Amino acid sequence: MKAKRVAAYLLAVGMVVSVLGGCGNSESSGESAASASTGGADSSVALESGGTEAEGTGASSDAGSDSAGGEITDIEEIVMTFPIMGTINQNAAAEVEDAINAISEAKIGVHVTMKPIEVGSYSQQLNLMITGNEDLDVVATFPGGSSTFSSMCSQNQLMPLNDLIEEYGPDVKANLGGLLNATTMNGNIYSLTTYFNKAASTLVAMRTDLLEKYDLLEQAQNVTCMQDLEPIYDVILENEPTMSAVSAGYGGSIFSPQFVDMGATADEAVIYDTLGDNNSLVAVDYSSGEPVVYNHYASESYKRSCELTREWYEKGYIYKDSATTTDDADTLMKSGVIFSMIYKGGVDSPDAKRATTGYDLTVIELNPIPISTGSCNVFTWGIPSTSKMPEAAMKFLNLMYSNAEINNLLAWGIEGVHYQVLEDGTADYVDGQDATSCQYHTVDFLYGDNFAIIPWTGTAPDMRERQLEAMNNAETSPYLGFTLDTSELQNEITATSNVIEEYKAALENGTIDPATELPNFIEKLNNSGAQKIIDEAQRQLNEWLAQNQ
Repeated sequence: MKAKRVAAYLLAVGMVVSVLGGCGNSESSGESAASASTGGADSSVALESGGTEAEGTGASSDAGSDSAGGEITDIEEIVMTFPIMGTINQNAAAEVEDAINAISEAKIGVHVTMKPIEVGSYSQQLNLMITGNEDLDVVATFPGGSSTFSSMCSQNQLMPLNDLIEEYGPDVKANLGGLLNATTMNGNIYSLTTYFNKAASTLVAMRTDLLEKYDLLEQAQNVTCMQDLEPIYDVILENEPTMSAVSAGYGGSIFSPQFVDMGATADEAVIYDTLGDNNSLVAVDYSSGEPVVYNHYASESYKRSCELTREWYEKGYIYKDSATTTDDADTLMKSGVIFSMIYKGGVDSPDAKRATTGYDLTVIELNPIPISTGSCNVFTWGIPSTSKMPEAAMKFLNLMYSNAEINNLLAWGIEGVHYQVLEDGTADYVDGQDATSCQYHTVDFLYGDNFAIIPWTGTAPDMRERQLEAMNNAETSPYLGFTLDTSELQNEITATSNVIEEYKAALENGTIDPATELPNFIEKLNNSGAQKIIDEAQRQLNEWLAQNQ
């Protein structure tokens, strides 16, 4: 192992300025994403953990000794990359890296060079770095393109972590516990799910000021299904002619939020497990109790959702550019384009949405969604198979899953420079700065331990405790821990992914007629090898169930 003796020094790393949803509160708990895994432990213990408290105090290695307890004599150097989601100034990034290294060098003898990548080109650049055998030791998987957990596993781009976790990852084990199953395939742990609230529901958020203006607040508070929204939307359209009633924004679906096909009534909603398939082609009906894998897009529940979506679109409820907009729903609402949004979110969602939209919102839960493999491999951290410093990489990952200072530095920057802690215990911009002028402000759900990160202002001071409680009390899918191995299905995955990209957004936002286009969609999927994927998923699931039940 190559190690270089160094004194503490300053290393400035240039980072590109990127804005994803602005520089405001980024407490979205990773709402817009999804994916997969396989494992060993029973799913009933999947959420057990005995590590970091909700406050994020954590248990980190003693300063001056490595994670094995020896005295630090050499500083090992690693390179870490992740997608930029937020606003980061080059000089501020250098300051944050210096502050992180002051901790990591003293505690574990590891110096990290951060190479964040613009989110839009992350998948492509990450793949080039790995295939080009560049120095790279810690990577974030991302719910899109070739950088998803399942895709990187199928390409053999992630290193098995079992032995490394045993030797260098005690805090990882303590925090994640059975959640390690969700990033396991064929008995090997290939990455670490970020430790944030996995409990979520299908939610609808409506502007409270308009509900009160038209005497609709009580009616909105009693909404239990999609059908109940229609008379409210009729009033909004009649009285606010320049505003659309609803949109899910960029990449979103009106009636098919992740893991749910919504119907007009509550009884028509079908909750399904994608078994970690990022394309949601593979599905098992969670409520049926039967482990039967089917083509989600050929199901009656999907057809029903698309038909109702089309009906809403023709009534004028849905923002006409929903399928093509590059704005998320928060931005559309903040701009006065929409009255409401339908999305998947957690217990922190109402506070987060109020902060990002600028409006007081009435948020209604339509149905809870069980924690599944797909809930857990949205954002994960792994060690690429090309890493030359895997032991040092795991030491740093262990620190990132246990040290509150590291997590707050990555998310909010340096206290007193990029943010301040208010009297109520939440974080805010320092005096004289705001969302347009802050130099470093990213998201809080991407890094190792979300529960260690100070809640942003506008969020309840006790939100981390509430998030942890919600996750520990949430239902789990009986298939939590199963990850579809797609290594022998790459041609079919690529072909069906292209078809899904062609049809999905338009069907799920009502801009094309499912009566004519859904059959075409299904036919093209079948011609692209969809049934081969379904059959292989069923075979693997049967084997996994035989071994784990």
